[in-house]
Amino acid sequence: MTGEEFEAAYAARSGVSTGWLHSAGRYAEPCDCGEPECEGWAMGHQQDDAIIEDVIVARAKRRDVVAVPYEVAVDLGWI
Repeated sequence: MTGEEFEAAYAARSGVSTGWLHSAGRYAEPCDCGEPECEGWAMGHQQDDAIIEDVIVARAKRRDVVAVPYEVAVDLGWI
């Protein structure tokens, strides 16, 4: 399944169009959660991603380290 196919299926399940999803800042992002029902994609939100990035950068600055990937920050308990 492609990201576009996932978005179309997500939109259909939600009763909206993919255009509406995109206007709301929602886009398919690769997912590797390992859950059996996972389709390999998750619906992400650009604003949430920007907020998470800001949190990672702010916490990294307080620890005098460079910004790290999201998964690493989660593993370290930073977010």
